Amino acid sequence: MKHQKKYYIIAAGLFLVTGMAQCLRYSYYHGFSMKFFIYLLPATVPVIVMYLRNRYNSKIIRIVSILTSVIIIIFWIVLSIVSEFILISTKENTSIREYHSLLGQYRVSNSRLTDHFPGSVPMEAKDVHFSHLPAFLQGGSHIQLRYSLPQNMIRELYKEYSRVKIKSFSGGNFNDHIHQPGGMPTTFDYSDKKGDRRFSGDFEIMVFDDRSNSKSKTWNHGRSHGVAISLQKNIIIYWAESW
Repeated sequence: MKHQKKYYIIAAGLFLVTGMAQCLRYSYYHGFSMKFFIYLLPATVPVIVMYLRNRYNSKIIRIVSILTSVIIIIFWIVLSIVSEFILISTKENTSIREYHSLLGQYRVSNSRLTDHFPGSVPMEAKDVHFSHLPAFLQGGSHIQLRYSLPQNMIRELYKEYSRVKIKSFSGGNFNDHIHQPGGMPTTFDYSDKKGDRRFSGDFEIMVFDDRSNSKSKTWNHGRSHGVAISLQKNIIIYWAESW
């Protein structure tokens, strides 16, 4: 029986370490949530089975405890597989090497929303940042490309896009702009990793058109696109959002 206890303890330890690793991983990508502690549930199975085997001699109780343990472990395995699939499907991609292919994929599902995006990053571009989040089920998606250019090039782009915009905002982010009087949905500064993802006040966020599918203030299930330009920092950000 002592050997069996050792195996139960080892099994509980393995499930605990694995469950903690999953909690930390999902919390890193999606933020902390108490629901992630469900991955620690299998660690209790060996402990419960060991207790029941020591406490009761009934074969029925032993069989029930083992079957219950098997069901919990199977549930845990299925949950882990589904969670991994969701994590991969909703993970932000920041690899600039994949910009061209991801831009093509985004254009397939969001026709003409990224027509203003450059086909490739200009040779003069510096401090390049890229962000792409694919759509998953009813969730939104975005694609954004940011870089700095020589002052004369930025000013030319500013003039070009100023003729196209239908509205613009100074600084802020999606949540700020949509709640302003006469506001509309825009985007976030995905290169900002501080948390609020707001554009600084020197950025002018230009909206090219309104493609919301809802006329209500909830702006449910719509699309928006444009650029954000800082003449002060000589930075341009191409953006497109769907939700």
